[in-house]
Amino acid sequence: MPKPLISLFLCDKSSSKVPEIGKGDPLRYYEWIEENLENGAIQFLDHSKFNDINEIGRGGHGVVYSAEYRGEYIVFKELQNNKIRTIVNELKQHVAVNDSENVIKFLGITIDSGNRGNSEQKNYMIVLQYANGGTLRDYLQNKINENIFRISWADLISIAEQIIFGLRDLHLNNIVHGDLHPKNILIVHDDNSKFKVVLSDFGSASKSGDSVISIHGKYLTIEYADPQFFIDPEMIEPKFKSDIYGLGLHRREKEKKRFLAHLQVT
Repeated sequence: MPKPLISLFLCDKSSSKVPEIGKGDPLRYYEWIEENLENGAIQFLDHSKFNDINEIGRGGHGVVYSAEYRGEYIVFKELQNNKIRTIVNELKQHVAVNDSENVIKFLGITIDSGNRGNSEQKNYMIVLQYANGGTLRDYLQNKINENIFRISWADLISIAEQIIFGLRDLHLNNIVHGDLHPKNILIVHDDNSKFKVVLSDFGSASKSGDSVISIHGKYLTIEYADPQFFIDPEMIEPKFKSDIYGLGLHRREKEKKRFLAHLQVT
């Protein structure tokens, strides 16, 4: 019986840490990727074997697609302008937290099959786990039936705990999510109808349709952006406290949704 796609392509724990990259010629970033492909720290997926490709999101930093690969669905991201330093930084973040149960799984990288020239022309794209349950916002919305929010407190507590565990794993690896909101929190269902909550899009693209603002080159969802960005002109990067602020707003939205759903039937 074939292994699930995630089992095939997750990095081994023994190679879950990749070496640091020194400053210098941008070509070094391409060499860094090739070195980690060779030593197995990063897996390569053949883009020419991707089928049923569909755009599912677009934001300030890039475009997100879904595709079928080896009988399973995956997601891959094409970053805006294909900036190699941005790609390498995101790769390092994904590898650092790939053992986390509550962060989207990193499967490897691919190269656009129509663009396989020399190193400086390669269009590297990041391949990630496909969240078959959609976004947390959609998941909660689907729990409203006949104006009643049909979800147990146990499930709500589990969702909150899993978000916190995901943030913990990011922060322990010195990664700030920076844009935490219900469309960047995804649901994965297993064969036993159980669900897992995973964080995605830390430091990358916002989904299409969001109200976003660019602050010092960072694309943030306005409703969940840390107010300090608008108050402190010297704050140019999200901080750990920014994630806690987003977490608080997310909790408020869940409670408001539950309250309004009950209010409509009284």
